[in-house]
Amino acid sequence: MKLIGDWIAIAAAIGRLLYWKLWGHVPRHLERNYGPKGNPKFMSAVNAVRHIVPGDVVVVCGLGATGWCPAVFKAITVLYKRTGIPNQLTVFAIAGQGDRGNDLGSVDCLAKYPGLVKEFFTGHMETFRYTIKAAWRGDLELVCMPQGTFARGLALAACGCHSIVTKVGIGTFADPAVKNGKGTKVGPLASQQWVVNDGGQLRYDLSKRKPTVAVVVGTCADPDGNVSLKRCPLRGEASAAVLAVKKNGGLVIFQVGYFVDKLPEAEIDIAGSDIDIIVVRPDTPQTFCFTQRHPLWSLVPGAKVNLERALKVDAWLNRIAKLTPTRTKEDQQVARAGAWLLSQLVKVGAVGNVGVGLPELVAAWLKRAGVMAGLNIKVESGPSGGVAAQGPLFGCMHGATKVQESPEVFAEFEAGIDFAVLGAAQIGANGDVNSSMRGKDLVGPGGMQSIAYGARKIIFLMRATDKRTGDSRFVSEVDEVTFSAEQALAAGKEVYYVTDFAVFKLVQDIGRSGLKPIYRMPGCSGGEIMNRMPFILATPDSKGIDYLPESVVAGENFLLELAE
Repeated sequence: MKLIGDWIAIAAAIGRLLYWKLWGHVPRHLERNYGPKGNPKFMSAVNAVRHIVPGDVVVVCGLGATGWCPAVFKAITVLYKRTGIPNQLTVFAIAGQGDRGNDLGSVDCLAKYPGLVKEFFTGHMETFRYTIKAAWRGDLELVCMPQGTFARGLALAACGCHSIVTKVGIGTFADPAVKNGKGTKVGPLASQQWVVNDGGQLRYDLSKRKPTVAVVVGTCADPDGNVSLKRCPLRGEASAAVLAVKKNGGLVIFQVGYFVDKLPEAEIDIAGSDIDIIVVRPDTPQTFCFTQRHPLWSLVPGAKVNLERALKVDAWLNRIAKLTPTRTKEDQQVARAGAWLLSQLVKVGAVGNVGVGLPELVAAWLKRAGVMAGLNIKVESGPSGGVAAQGPLFGCMHGATKVQESPEVFAEFEAGIDFAVLGAAQIGANGDVNSSMRGKDLVGPGGMQSIAYGARKIIFLMRATDKRTGDSRFVSEVDEVTFSAEQALAAGKEVYYVTDFAVFKLVQDIGRSGLKPIYRMPGCSGGEIMNRMPFILATPDSKGIDYLPESVVAGENFLLELAE
């Protein structure tokens, strides 16, 4: 019966995905008001965006494929094509929330129309394919700010402060004072530097770009304009965006899934007094192929969840949608190695973060290995207490017991957490990590820099060979420093690098930082480790390097324990 239930859930989810890909992702009837008639706060998507004026600074909230307001974004493009207004907008998209050029309804669609967007600020660029192309064409200016710093800066803007001073990012590409430090500049039109190195700290100043419009997704609204976010898997920067915009006398637009007669006070997340316009749309997404009316229940905070079933649905959605890479047997081995190493490093009750990419698989293996319940894992977008979702659902959490807003979570990260499991695109001879640039592809750091800044123990995961080019991803010097090994050692952090053939530890060796092999995959010889490294290891003698457990490779009987 359990297996039948699993396949019914998987089939239902795939059915929703296929419907959405064929018809459901295109917002229709944008002139229609699905809200209550006669209430001036409720209007159609097109009428809502008529209130956006040229030069507005528009804040949008969300991460991955969650938190989009497709009807509002589509209505902006429709009105622009008709009238040429609004135009020359500045967009604040703090987290990566694009659709990788699939035109599925993310804010990235605005960049398809030259002149509509003047500047685009974000912490993670990879999913904004139209925006990146527009930046290289010279149609707009693309600005990169580390996601954690950007989110916390928006929270300060809600209090009337439009600059933030931080040590996060010192010694990396975000620091314009270091070699290859680009700061905030991205693309050929990048003109103004929005960050300076101020005596060993980075100062970001956005006083010339105060937010004037917020576009936020919600679950439902009542006649007084109060909004609930109860089915939203993440809240991003919703409250901070609303308060920052209201501080500047600006416009707050909510797109919600349905209308209710009265919201109980306990379910009101944003008061009607702070909201100017509400667009009710039955197609308002909860996440990429599920709506607020018909959500993926495993992502609803506080819902009763069969986590094993949720992880199976998650994997099938990722396999069919193909919005993110399909994971291989070798990827799973690296993820199991990362999960095993984490179990050796932390105790029950440890607080930490599991990032995007290969780390997503680590979360699933921690659950299958029976130790997830002993850890307190937080996702930068807000949810905690469950299992981090994978692929297009990244940023969400199955079985979350709590959801915070991202500025609050990033503040907690920077104050200190026990561990972080993060992805890497390149690892340098000195232990530096690049995860913000992939060849010539712009990626951005996301929340990695704030997370790594606060984590006492850090595990990086990486396949040693680039599947596209066949090149080694171990390099003498990384293309872009997203994580500084020198800064990490100075702060007393423990740093590990898990690959598909060996595990390394960051050490200080003869006056420099370097990599020391500490574990190897079963079947991998010490000589093979040396041969696969394009640089000299900190400790050349690899004799006596322990093997990882056989279960890491096979995946059978993969059970872990945490120390009390």
